[in-house]
Amino acid sequence: MGYRTALTILFAILILGPDSTQAAGMSDYWLEIAPGYYIVRANGFAIGLGDADGSVIYSPDRGGQSGPVTGYIVAPHHIFLRTTGQKARNHFPGDTFPLADPSVEYFFVVDRSDNALHGPLTLDEFNADSNVALLSSVDWKIPANPHPGRMPWLFYVVIFLYLALPILLFILIVLVISKGIRMPISKRATNQESGSGG
Repeated sequence: MGYRTALTILFAILILGPDSTQAAGMSDYWLEIAPGYYIVRANGFAIGLGDADGSVIYSPDRGGQSGPVTGYIVAPHHIFLRTTGQKARNHFPGDTFPLADPSVEYFFVVDRSDNALHGPLTLDEFNADSNVALLSSVDWKIPANPHPGRMPWLFYVVIFLYLALPILLFILIVLVISKGIRMPISKRATNQESGSGG
């Protein structure tokens, strides 16, 4: 395969290949915690609870002062959520981008019969809730990606496409340019030899 063909193929892969948005969301997931209920992670802040129909039951955006889900308990008639607080980033005046505030905790109770959300509750309010009193133990499960094994190879593919491929393309361009420079010099030498020989 010639340099120009290889250069064309590499250029097409670079232009038509993945963009940076395809690397986003590598740690996003849907974690089924009970039939029809999912912990949904859309990014590091937006970790909420949804149902099988795709309806949002809890989201940090809807909770106001509460942040992402950090724990859950599934009971026969309820789902209990533990979340962080929420604070503004404040990197510059007027910056209200929300961040999780782990120094504050809030709690929610979801009635599985109608998906009604009760909260945010403080720890004392949560412990006083009659539905919590029915639990044999308060053993919080921490949401985690159900498919962590797919992450390493995907990371290496992205690294290859965004680091190694441009380097290879650069080397190929340098080789093509250097071959193009050497050719006219060798042609001139051949022309000078044929001209002086006649």
